[in-house]
Amino acid sequence: MKNQHIPRDFKQKCNDLVNLAVKLGLIIKPGNCEKCGKESERIEGHHDDYFKVFEVNWLCKPCHAKRHVELGTYELAGRKASATVRARKIQAEPYDHLIKRLMDL
Repeated sequence: MKNQHIPRDFKQKCNDLVNLAVKLGLIIKPGNCEKCGKESERIEGHHDDYFKVFEVNWLCKPCHAKRHVELGTYELAGRKASATVRARKIQAEPYDHLIKRLMDL
């Protein structure tokens, strides 16, 4: 279903999974922003689609904020608005056991 609202706790679990995968060395977090190329210690992962848990864009803080403004998921004042994503089946088979364990928390 298009534009389905994703609950905050689901988004947090997805972010936790990505952080766990980075910590375990399953995903390599780059030191540069994918958008502007700026080098930073504070590169953040951005999900365009939370149902693709391990598909993240690595962005610096300013580019991450701009991306949310482009998507309409942040208001210009910086306040959060509703996040929308396309509802799709999670396609992360190699990580199914991690997803199941995290979702059970």
